[in-house]
Amino acid sequence: MLAVVLVLSVVGLSLWQQRADAWRAAERTAENLLTILSLEIANRFALVDIVLREAVDSFADTSIPKDAQRRILARAAATERYIGAVLILDPNGEIALDSQRPARSANFADRDYFSVHKEQPDHGLFVSRPYRSRLRGGDPSIGFSRRLVSRDGSFAGVALAALRLAYFRELLASVDVGQGGILAINRTDLVLVARQPPLLDDRDMGMDVSGSSNFQRIIRERSGTFTATAAIDGVERLYSFQPIQGTDLFLSVGLSVDTIFAEWNRRALVIGAATLFICALLIGQALLLRRELRRRTAAEADLALLSMTDSLTGLPNRRHFDEFLAREWRRASRTGATLSMLLIDADRFKDLNDRFGHVRGDEVLRQLSATIDGAIRRPGDLAARYGGEEFAVVMPDTDAAGARRVAEAIRYRVSKLGVGDGSTLTVSIGVATAKPTPDTPVASLIAQADAALYGAKSAGRDRVHDSAVDPSAHRSATGTVAL
Repeated sequence: MLAVVLVLSVVGLSLWQQRADAWRAAERTAENLLTILSLEIANRFALVDIVLREAVDSFADTSIPKDAQRRILARAAATERYIGAVLILDPNGEIALDSQRPARSANFADRDYFSVHKEQPDHGLFVSRPYRSRLRGGDPSIGFSRRLVSRDGSFAGVALAALRLAYFRELLASVDVGQGGILAINRTDLVLVARQPPLLDDRDMGMDVSGSSNFQRIIRERSGTFTATAAIDGVERLYSFQPIQGTDLFLSVGLSVDTIFAEWNRRALVIGAATLFICALLIGQALLLRRELRRRTAAEADLALLSMTDSLTGLPNRRHFDEFLAREWRRASRTGATLSMLLIDADRFKDLNDRFGHVRGDEVLRQLSATIDGAIRRPGDLAARYGGEEFAVVMPDTDAAGARRVAEAIRYRVSKLGVGDGSTLTVSIGVATAKPTPDTPVASLIAQADAALYGAKSAGRDRVHDSAVDPSAHRSATGTVAL
């Protein structure tokens, strides 16, 4: 599970970093587009202003004949293919000079590019709101205008260069901003000049976007980046924006957030699915391994139990008995507690085997072991098969009197066991009690219990015999007991 968590953490961190990289790349793309487009538009506006200045200069030079002034206007208009017309308007808004021949007549006193110079003498270059040309069949345009001044300083009219909005549309259409992306140019008075992709029926030209919080933020902050959802189409976009130098226009680039992360989403889906598959395999392998480890642990526990259990009676075997007795002997030697032991032998068991057979003899041994185990009631006591028809009981923290009571209880219960043909089984029990010391071998307690059992046998069997335990006593190799 830790490996799975680690893999998921590493992959998740990597995907998150890739997502952040995709976002930063989108920000750089938007900034680059802004820089390139703003520079192109500013250069185009500068060319239009040059045309305007030529018109203003030709008007100011009274020595130039009107026909020559018209040719100057025509030549200036021809330098830029998106210029629809170059006009000189008189103080009443009438056409005084026209770049095209024959000269056309119309009044433009109602246009903002005329009224602004009439009302504001100090206004320089003015970029108008979008309008439909009255001279060119309603061709969408914006006007660039400068004030004309007579020799006495009074208002003498306006020099106008009309730039067709086709310029913006073709320029913006040449830029790929991806699925759901937009390019927009708007004025500071929140009037939309151009949009790519355009809205249906040219509804983007001159549209009032003052109700749009996004455009309000663009005008308020003037330049920067933010993420927001467009009210027009409900698409969430990354917006980058800045003013177009020397004008009251703003250029904004909006990249769809879904498009920005489209490639990352596909990659994350593939990597995520592969990672989850691998993690599922790891988890499956871990579960299989855990199951096998549990089986192995259980098998080892079973083997350990078998190695410590007598297969016939189910009681702890001699090995278990020796380890338990040695452990309790050490504990008692540290604490000064009393330790008692019973050594139990089935009387005349060989005769029973000879008479009833070994199968019945094994059954009697199982009954005898169950009777002995049932007679000890404390969890800390241990009954074990000592060998053959001999059994042993170890009782920590038990004095001689308590050990004798347990021994008598065992003897009594065994005497009630039937072995067949009306016969009963009896046992002889040797009782030994000691207070171990670190210098006393555990074999001394076994020797005393063995001596006591020998005494019970010698006294006629079917009885309990106590041995006065001297910790230094032990049974010799010949079976005698040294006291």
